[in-house]
Amino acid sequence: VSGVTNEQGIASLAGVKLGTQTLTIERRAYAKTEKQLTIGWGSNPLGDSSITPTGIQYSFKIEDYLSKKPIIKAEAYSGDASTFSDKNGKVTLTLDTNGDQPVVINIKADGYREEKIKDDGSSEPSTKTVALVASQKQVFITKRSGKYDVYKIDADGKNEELVLSGTGSERSDMTLAVHPTDNLAALVSTRDNIRGSDKTLLSTLTMIEVDSNKTHPVDTSERIQVIGWIGDQLIYVKVNDEKKKNGVSTHSLISYDSKNDTKTEVSGNLFFNDVMVAGDRIYYAPSAEYEYPED
Repeated sequence: VSGVTNEQGIASLAGVKLGTQTLTIERRAYAKTEKQLTIGWGSNPLGDSSITPTGIQYSFKIEDYLSKKPIIKAEAYSGDASTFSDKNGKVTLTLDTNGDQPVVINIKADGYREEKIKDDGSSEPSTKTVALVASQKQVFITKRSGKYDVYKIDADGKNEELVLSGTGSERSDMTLAVHPTDNLAALVSTRDNIRGSDKTLLSTLTMIEVDSNKTHPVDTSERIQVIGWIGDQLIYVKVNDEKKKNGVSTHSLISYDSKNDTKTEVSGNLFFNDVMVAGDRIYYAPSAEYEYPED
């Protein structure tokens, strides 16, 4: 009968024959441990057992790059050897090596960029601090090329990459709203050089998939004002030329579902005095109605 320990180091064995048995505990890079047991009816709690490392141990303290807080359950692995960090971000990986060969240790955690630690065997093993950088990219607009380009970069300044090249049609009042947790961004700009019936340059709301650099147009209007994100819902206000009152364009308050690519009009009015997002709610103040003079 055999069993494998879980993340807490606990293993259970069932169906063991009664009487005297030998319990063997084995793990690569550790000395094999054996002990004699007498198995009786019912449960047989065996208590704790210790194993002694025979390879080289590599110890790390895993923390968040920005907050410096420890990261729990970060995995350190090399080959088929693997272990996880504790509540203090500490992890010790024992490898079946004598230190005369280069070793590469990978460290990863959910929501973070994976890091590789290389040891050529020239230094004594010691506890090293490893700062993991969030996998969510920082997205920004720059005009260093002479046009308004969209770039992405890791929080530590590495892996900068062009996401969207400027077209030269952008006005300086463009807006970029990044999703709070996903690699997704909403861009409002005039980059598409779309004009209305009166030759007015129109703004386009474009969703950018930051991982793949793919773009998807969502809406076009004379003016689009992004209010903010509520989960996967992007809240914005647009001038609605299709719905006019006495010849004056009205405004629509819209919630866009980025997962399902659907738009829902929350409210429509001549205009809004103020709109804001707080938590998971939208607060808005529609304008008061007023009388138009007769023609």
